Amino acid sequence: MFDAIRRRPGLYLGEPSLSALYHFISGYTAALGLHRIKEETPLPEDFNEWVAYRLHYRESTSGWRNMILGVVHAEDAGVARFFELLDEYVHREPHVVARIVGSQQLYQSGLRGKERMEHFPDISLITYTNDPGFIVIADEPGGHFFCRNTFFPSLHRLQELYGVDLRNLTVLDQATFDRWVKDVKPGDLPNAG
Repeated sequence: MFDAIRRRPGLYLGEPSLSALYHFISGYTAALGLHRIKEETPLPEDFNEWVAYRLHYRESTSGWRNMILGVVHAEDAGVARFFELLDEYVHREPHVVARIVGSQQLYQSGLRGKERMEHFPDISLITYTNDPGFIVIADEPGGHFFCRNTFFPSLHRLQELYGVDLRNLTVLDQATFDRWVKDVKPGDLPNAG
């Protein structure tokens, strides 16, 4: 579908507009759900996280359309940037910088009124480019916490939101990790070596 839209956006969208593309994808996704069609949605579930990572946002809640338009400021340029980001997403190669294995820390999960305490899963902190920040991926299936490839702009933000004890990190790529630590107190870091 995206290859067809890329070649002839006017045919599918009416005009080469990022907002039109966004509404097209939203309509397509809504139709899948409405008709209970078990086809994957057109965009990867973590595409918002990827866009936040690549465009240097603090988090992804504004959505991919707003983040792209916040950088390129023009609807037609937004379409081009969207396809660049989608291509990068498809061809990206993960690089594991650090891991937390066997954490005994607990976090609260579940919906309001049905919360429960769970142990943090084993997680990997991954980069794909030299952009600031990293993606956290749960190494274990299931659970609720880090299962969706969550973007963090800094180690400080990971600590701030989830209370992750960075001293439990095993650093696999010291040079990349050193770029991340500038906003973290030295006593909060794992011992070198």
